[in-house]
Order: sequence, then structure tokens, then C-alpha cells
Amino acid sequence: MENQVGGAGLQIYSLKDEDQVPQQVCKMFFLSTLGYHPTNDSLVLGYRRYLPSDISMKLMYADYIEKDNKCSYESYRKAVKSLNISFTKLGEEQCESCLLQEQHVKADHQGEAAVNCPQCEKWQIHKDSATESRLHYQSDAERDWPEDTSTRSVDLQKVIMLPRMPGVKSAVFTRRIVAYHETFASVGKKTNKKNTIYVVWHEGIAGRSAAEITSAYAAALEKERDIKHIVYWVDNCSSQNKNWCLFSSLVSIVNSQTISTEDITLKFFQPGHTFMSADSFHHGVEQEMKSRPGGVVYDFDDFLSVVGNSNSKKVEVVELKNEGIRDWTDGHSAVKSKKLPKLADLKVVQLRQWIKEYVCENIP
Repeated sequence: MENQVGGAGLQIYSLKDEDQVPQQVCKMFFLSTLGYHPTNDSLVLGYRRYLPSDISMKLMYADYIEKDNKCSYESYRKAVKSLNISFTKLGEEQCESCLLQEQHVKADHQGEAAVNCPQCEKWQIHKDSATESRLHYQSDAERDWPEDTSTRSVDLQKVIMLPRMPGVKSAVFTRRIVAYHETFASVGKKTNKKNTIYVVWHEGIAGRSAAEITSAYAAALEKERDIKHIVYWVDNCSSQNKNWCLFSSLVSIVNSQTISTEDITLKFFQPGHTFMSADSFHHGVEQEMKSRPGGVVYDFDDFLSVVGNSNSKKVEVVELKNEGIRDWTDGHSAVKSKKLPKLADLKVVQLRQWIKEYVCENIP
């Protein structure tokens, strides 16, 4: 089998016949033959969508020059920037609204927010909401939760590309498989007593659509099937944590016979202000990768080992396989949902057992 880029950047797929002669086939046939979903091309096109975290501008430029291209570093840097490619350290968080406000007050108000300025007033609402959600998160972190309640922060780690072989340029500039890692990290005084749940899969199994992320939630809930009350702190990413596919699917799960949970509560951070306990555990995974000889992580099994040994091994790794990916769908009623607040305005959503409805609350 072969997957390569042909002229004009077109993708060419081929499989060998019984005589071992390559025969060109269509993408859907190629993927289906290998056992993947016919529309899940993320495995063969992964590098074209993501840049690995171990790459740098200087490394990219050096490779470009070695291929007999002539260009100054500054021109190359500007060209990369024009493609909206940026390099950010893991764990860094910048709020776009706050950055825009900073530029606004510098340009128009001598560095201070102004009264009766629509933009400043909008930003103040954003800031107050961020402060409020942070206070609620801190309150949950300081609370002594009962044994029948699990409070966690949930986040998908930045894209991990395998193999990860720092310093081996042939590994950097080649297509690699994308590994996904959904973290369910404990929040509160009992953090040291509850293991972090890591749900891990790769793009050959699934991507990160709403249905696929919901499958990760289902896997984590199975691990705490006897816990009565689940509280998840999450960010406002609509494709992952704030959509009707997840909400309606959690209603189905909490009312199923697979778990004893009575209610699942989702609490949302203000966009741009989402630092949570899961971020610290992501840092632990990154540190474990760096601690490997040469920082090398060869394949997905190696990555599973990295995750399992990270954060003083206070973790429980759940490998999401094909049978764990379910076709969760948006099951809400468009008519009834008109009576509910807009998804963008929701700050707390609770899904309860035996009540086939959504209970939404805006924290004042």
C-alpha cells in the first residue's frame, strides 16, 4: 500500500494486487481496505493539518535551505507568519478579548478603560464573568467533597505527533500519526487520592469531532460508574464541550444501566481564562516525554507508556479502541430548545437521571 503526493499537490493512493503490482485506487477504497472509516482521512493527511510540537521556525528554515532553496530567514519567517502558523509553548494561555482590549485602550484611551465606550463595556462584562467563573472553580477546589462526588477538570491536550524524535530531522519532516489525549484531572483537596483518568486514542481510531469526544467522556464515566455525582470543569470549545451532541448523549448515558451516576454537571470557564488542573497534568506528560532517553517516543504503545508513567503514576489510562467509538448524535428538540438560553450563554449545564430534559443555569 502507498500514499503519496502527486503533481499539483494531489494525493495518490495505491494498493498492491496479488502479483504485488501497485494499483491506483480512490481514497475511500484505500481507507476502507485498511479498516478505517471511508471519510476518516486524518491518518493519511495528518501532517498537512498540524505542526508537531517539537518543530521550530529555525528547524523549518534550515530544512528549506538544505533543499537548495534561496531565501533569507526574515523573508521565510514572514511567509510562515502569513500562513497563520504560530509557535506557542505548552501551557501558555492568551485571551484574545483581553489582548484586543489592551491594544484598544493604548490606542484610544491612553491606557485606561473608558466609561461609555461600547468596546470597554463589553470587555468589562467579559472580565467580570472570567473572575466569577474563576472564583467558583477555586471554591470547588477548596471544598471537601463527599466520597460520592467526583470533581474534575476536563481538557484535550495539544496535538501529539508520533514518532517524536527530537534532533532526527527525517522524523520531523515526515507524515506522523496524531495521538489524542483527553484528561479528566481531579479538582479539590482529595486530588492526591483520586487518580487522573487519561482517555487516549489516535487518529487511526477516531478524530476529535463532537461524537468522538463524547465517546471519550463515556469511557471516563465508565471508570467512575458507581459515583453518584459528577462535576466537570470544561472550556467553551463548542466542538468538544458545548454542543447538543454531548448534552443529549450525556442524558442517554446518565439514564442508562451502565452507570449508577445520578447527575452530571458541566461548568464552563470564560473563553481565554481556562487554566485548570488538567493543564498541570498535561505538563507532567510533556515532562515524561522529555525524560525519555533522547526525548524519543517511537509509537503509540510507547506513548501509552509515557502517559501511564507520568505525574508520579497517579493515573489511570483508558485506551479508546474501535468498539469504544459510538455514533453519538444530536438528539435535542429544536422546538423545545428555543425555550432555553443560547449555548454560548450557558455557564452551568446539569444532566439528571430519570429526567429527560436539560437543566440550565446561568451563574449570576
